[in-house]
Amino acid sequence: MGLKIVMVSAEVETLARTGGLGDAVAALAVQLAHMGHDVLVVTPHYGTTRASVPRVPWSDGLVVGEGALAREVRVLELPRVERAGGGTLRTCLVSDPGLFDRAGIYGDTHGPFGDNDLRFSTLSRAALAIAARVFGDPRDGAGPDVVHAHDWHAALTIVHAKALGPEWARVPTVLTLHNVSYQGVLDVSAVARLGLPEWVLSPEIGGHEGALNLVKAAIALADRVTTVSPSHAREILTPEGGFGLDAHLRAHASK
Repeated sequence: MGLKIVMVSAEVETLARTGGLGDAVAALAVQLAHMGHDVLVVTPHYGTTRASVPRVPWSDGLVVGEGALAREVRVLELPRVERAGGGTLRTCLVSDPGLFDRAGIYGDTHGPFGDNDLRFSTLSRAALAIAARVFGDPRDGAGPDVVHAHDWHAALTIVHAKALGPEWARVPTVLTLHNVSYQGVLDVSAVARLGLPEWVLSPEIGGHEGALNLVKAAIALADRVTTVSPSHAREILTPEGGFGLDAHLRAHASK
């Protein structure tokens, strides 16, 4: 019997990409569906997003976050694809024009966007809410079998899942590191700004050199950590390839 897998990525080939991340996510999603799994890919709807098929809006929006941090997002879904192996591939785009409708994925000619932390925190929260709509809510005894986050942009998916309560915290999570040199390093005020639990700043989790490191937190909290190749997995355990996280990665190498 196939698994119900939600994959969260800032890039997906055929929609919006800057490099290998989008290629790998798209190819993996297709292959998993071919193998008989039900795959849900969640990614932002950027101003630069392209699609050769209709983007159908869900009839109602989703509210992500709580209190003053709550935002309403819309969901645009591409046509569902049934694969020969018995699996399905669904792709949902998170539409929040104030955050994503820009002429760039991470930045523009002026540099990186100053609110990338909020942008990708919103993506991560929305991905869990979309997964609960598609697969059911773990708090109701349903839900995805695996939450799979790619790189720092989706790392907060794992943090948010662990903070949603014991049912979501028990859902197995996977972090894939495509480029560990980008780690989502934020000032500690991001904890309040993004509505994160204080424990994320623990040195054993996301606290790192006086800042919050999203990749470090996701490595600590994920059930499995994968990379794009066996050689890359070995490289990131070294000081040269770990970009300051090699000791933390070695501590979690059993994953």
